[in-house]
Amino acid sequence: MFDLGIKLLEEKLWQIVDETITYTKQEENNVFYCKRSPEDGLVDWTKNSHSIFALIRACEPSYPAYTFYKEKKIEILKAKINFSNDSYIGSVGQVGKILKSKDIVVITNNGHLIITQIKVDGKKFKPSQILKNSNIRFKNIQGEIPRNQKFM
Repeated sequence: MFDLGIKLLEEKLWQIVDETITYTKQEENNVFYCKRSPEDGLVDWTKNSHSIFALIRACEPSYPAYTFYKEKKIEILKAKINFSNDSYIGSVGQVGKILKSKDIVVITNNGHLIITQIKVDGKKFKPSQILKNSNIRFKNIQGEIPRNQKFM
């Protein structure tokens, strides 16, 4: 079976190179995929840094990763895992430090995550341009989503 796959791949690659390949449009009624909803991007700060980082990376612009601060939706566009051994006193979802780069360090259940770019009201920012101190604690579970929040 494996050899058959290699043979087919080789055949199709040569057709692409030779520009002799024929393409078949996929029928819309035969498409199967997992439907996403905006709520899928809500960051649960009680999870570990790697899980939160994976969520942020996996989300696309139409359904970004997000959190809430003071009933304001904060979209998280870019982040990186903080591998330093620094320790911060605070709760999960709390800003532990504002860096000179204007990024913020957020406490997770097993460490820290550095948030490097956010979007608020359709505009991109460095996090500390909007979130100005380390007393900020993001909402971390769906039950805490403000009732008047609308998903677009």
